[in-house]
This record gives sequence, structure tokens and C-alpha cells, in this order.
Amino acid sequence: MSIKRSLAGAATALSAVIVLSPVVGAATALGAFPGANGKIAFQSGRDGNAEIYVMNPDGSGQTRLTTDPADDTQPAWSPNGQKIAFTGSRDGNFEIYVMNPDGSGQTRLTTDPADDYTPAWSPDGNRLAFTSIRDGSPEVYVMNADGSAQMKLTSDPSADFEPAWSPDGSRIAFTSMRDGVNQVYVMNADGTGQTNVSNSGLHDLQPAWSPDGSRIAFASFTGGDFEVVVMNADGSWQTNLTSNDADDLLPAWSPDGNSVAFTSTRDGNEEIYVMNADGSAEENRTNHSSSDLEADWQAVSVVADTDVDGVPDAADNCPLVGNPAQADRDGDGIGDACDPLDGRPPQQQLADLDAAVGTLGLDQGIENSLQVKIQGASRELSLGRKATGCGKLDAFINEVTAQAGLAISEAAAVDLIAAARQVKAALGCP
Repeated sequence: MSIKRSLAGAATALSAVIVLSPVVGAATALGAFPGANGKIAFQSGRDGNAEIYVMNPDGSGQTRLTTDPADDTQPAWSPNGQKIAFTGSRDGNFEIYVMNPDGSGQTRLTTDPADDYTPAWSPDGNRLAFTSIRDGSPEVYVMNADGSAQMKLTSDPSADFEPAWSPDGSRIAFTSMRDGVNQVYVMNADGTGQTNVSNSGLHDLQPAWSPDGSRIAFASFTGGDFEVVVMNADGSWQTNLTSNDADDLLPAWSPDGNSVAFTSTRDGNEEIYVMNADGSAEENRTNHSSSDLEADWQAVSVVADTDVDGVPDAADNCPLVGNPAQADRDGDGIGDACDPLDGRPPQQQLADLDAAVGTLGLDQGIENSLQVKIQGASRELSLGRKATGCGKLDAFINEVTAQAGLAISEAAAVDLIAAARQVKAALGCP
């Protein structure tokens, strides 16, 4: 089914038929969640009705996820990139569904006789905001991610729709007709503090938060057609990103904040384009004769692996030096790659500690001071004066502690102190 997309109350309808807006004037509004750039979900009419597809950011690998005879529209990636919420008409009216990234596990979340649409995830993945006309006009609702605890947030005689959750979870942007034209509003996540932020007097709609929460992109009817505009989250510094005789609308930020996907009719039909966040380098990604629109970008979790050894830093017993086997001969929780003294005689341990200090590239005065203490400890041990040697090691530890985060990085200081304490333990120092 094709539904002509137009703006409620707008003087001019869009120049072409855009498939898949279940209610006049409505579209999925989105907040980008920080992360690496994953796949782009979008809706396409290329199979005779509206279905949801995914593709790589460069437009390759376009793959169909839904195959229902009814329309499936408005895909929205969950913050962890492991679920896609969407709107479907397969049960006789528009309802919110969720599925896995490969299209499996399609599950209905809403069951109201009225239309429910435009799903938008909270950044913790526990809730969804959406639009419902169950009370006679479009209003913004929220529910748990399993469809329970549905609650109305807006209650205005005019239309409130297209919610988009801010990345920090504290606010929800939405579109409202309460001022006679569509305007972008922001409210607190509990529905309080509803404020017009676009306030342009034009038709402004489809808000999309940047992944850092500082900006909102939206579509604005700026002079005969729609353009993608960006503003600060408080509505200041409104700037056009697109300037085209056709319609450019439905913006969606990339998770890294460097790009914006959007829908354009400049090629005679709706296509997904991607541009830099400053509006430069606009490129068609779908290139299909049918309508492709409503892009949303998957956030892929970035797992820190500083030494690139395949072991995430959070689980790595030596995050600064590659050690995929995680060897730890003395079982002290410090991997051998960061704790090369494991199991060696104290004198050898001191020699290794001396060499470790020399590789850090410290200020010469600090390096000399530390090495004097290590070499002094070695000399005292060789003369049989263990107590004095232990004192030299304490002085070494104290100096490293004092320089941690200053002349010596925190990570290097932790390793040096652990190695010195290991020598003390081997000597039986107090």
C-alpha cells in the first residue's frame, strides 16, 4: 500500500508519493546513539509494498529483512544494535513491532485498535517512545521494551508525534502542530517542560539528535521544498545542511557523528543519501528505481583494545602490551608482558625493573633518580644489607607514586609499583 505523504496543514504537499507514512505528516524521528558506524536500516517499496532492508554504509549489501504482504516501515535500531523496532500494518492497523538484526524473531509490542507508529528507543534500551492516535489525535507515548506499561506523555488537542530520545535519556524531541504549523519541541523524558525549540514559523519536523546530544537535525519547509537543517539542542544556530530544488528530509545521524543520512527526491524518486555532518559530499547510497527512505544507522559497540591483541582492555591482564595468551606465571593478576619479573631471582628482577624505567622515555632527572634507587637496592642486596635494600625500594615506590599522572603515566606507574612490590615480596621486606 502506498500512502501519499503530506503535512497536516501544509500549504504544499511533497512533490512525490513517498511510501509508508501510516498517518499523514508522521515519520520516524530518531536519536543517534554513540558508537562505530554499523549498517543502515531503511524502508523500500521495491518489492511492491513497503519492506525493511539493511545495507552497509557505502550502500552495498542491500538485504531485505521483512517479507509480509502488509507494509513494514520506520525501522529504528536499538542502542546496542541488536534489535530493530518498526511499524507494521500486518494486523489490520499500524502497530509497533521488534525484530532481530537479521529479520528473525518478529514480535508485536502494541495491540491497540488505533494506529501506533514512529518507534524511538531510549538510550538504555529499556523503553520505546512512539506515536498513538488512540485518544483521537496523535500523541507521544512511552512503553517498556516488551510493550508493557504504556503511558501517555503529551496531551494537546493538536497533533504531537515523531518522538526522538536524547542520547543521555533526559529529553525527548518531538513534532507538534500546537502552534498552527509543525514545530520541533523538546520535553523532559517524563513529559514535563514542553518547549518549542525550532520556533521558525515554517513547517519543522522529524527531529534527530546528534550522538553527543548537542545538536538536532530536522526537516524544514524553507521555500517550496524541504531541506535538512541542523540547530543546537536549544534551537540556536539553525543552519541548512542541504539546499536543493527537490525535497531533502528524514535526517539520521551516524553513530560517530561525522555523517547524516537523509531521504532525497532529487533523482525523481526517494533515495537514501549520506553527507558529511557539515552538509558536504552528498552521495546517493540506494540508487534504486523504487522508493527508498527512512534511514536509521546502527551503532556498533566500540570495545577498547589498546594493545590490539584481541583481548578487550576490561579483561586484559596487561592492556598496554600484546599478550593474547594472557600468561601470568605468578598468578598475581598482572600478565607476564607487563610483569616480566615473575618467578625470577630478586637481583634479576631489579635488573629488569631498571631496564623498564629506561624504556619509558622519562625526564632525564627523574629517570636517573629512579634508577639510582633501583641500583642502590641491588648494591645493598649484594652486600647482604636487605633492610637497606628494602628501604631503597620503598623510596622508589614513593617517587613513582608522586610522579603518577605527571611525569609518569598512570598505567606505567601501576606496572612499576607492582614490579617493585613483587621484588619486596621475594625478599621478604616488610
